[in-house]
Amino acid sequence: VFVDAIPGIDEIRRVVDEVDALVSVNLMEAVTGVATTAPSIAELRQLGVARVSVPVASILAMHRALSEFFSDLAEQEKGDARLITRFDDYVRFVGPDDYLALDDAVRK
Repeated sequence: VFVDAIPGIDEIRRVVDEVDALVSVNLMEAVTGVATTAPSIAELRQLGVARVSVPVASILAMHRALSEFFSDLAEQEKGDARLITRFDDYVRFVGPDDYLALDDAVRK
């Protein structure tokens, strides 16, 4: 069961206790408006949460890194190399070989 915009740990505990299914929690700690008070992953695991999503925080982290890199580039004519992933690390992260193998398996 996917639970979106749950306000806090007490409500998470209640859902885990009362719902007879795996519980997935969407933490919205980085969003103005509805926000879940973000317990740690360890706390959520202890409560019995099966899956945790942080999609908005992921996007905002990427936005900040891009903004910092391109601001540096505009101001200093070079970007901060610490914000750049090595290309082979990126390829491993994206996993195109995994997708190609899956595509081959499906076509057979």
